[in-house]
Amino acid sequence: MSNHANIELRGKLAGYFASSPSAADTARDEAYSHSPVLEKDVPPQPPSSDAMTQVEALLDTLRPAMEADGGGVDLDCICDGVVAVRLKGLCLDCPSSDMTLRLGIEKTLKTRLAWVKSVIRVDEAYPKKNF
Repeated sequence: MSNHANIELRGKLAGYFASSPSAADTARDEAYSHSPVLEKDVPPQPPSSDAMTQVEALLDTLRPAMEADGGGVDLDCICDGVVAVRLKGLCLDCPSSDMTLRLGIEKTLKTRLAWVKSVIRVDEAYPKKNF
């Protein structure tokens, strides 16, 4: 794909998501609705170090593309198959960040790691909710 076609495609996708935020909001809200509500007296079980290592390894494969556009991603935590990530840099304000989260990060993790149920964003724009 030529650079011009790539820029044009990004523009069209950004326009679509800007004009139809309900799709991104719906996906995010659905992920939050499936997040476990944890009792205050019962601390959540930390994920195995193997699970954290697996997710970090896959995020390492995605980071160069995100960093090339001035953004990035960090693993925040994992709880009952829900992976929480923090977007950073230009990804925080990018109109395509929800698309990056769903079609890039979540699709990669769910395809490669069968135990991943969903990926949610927790950062300044989307603070943790019952997670």
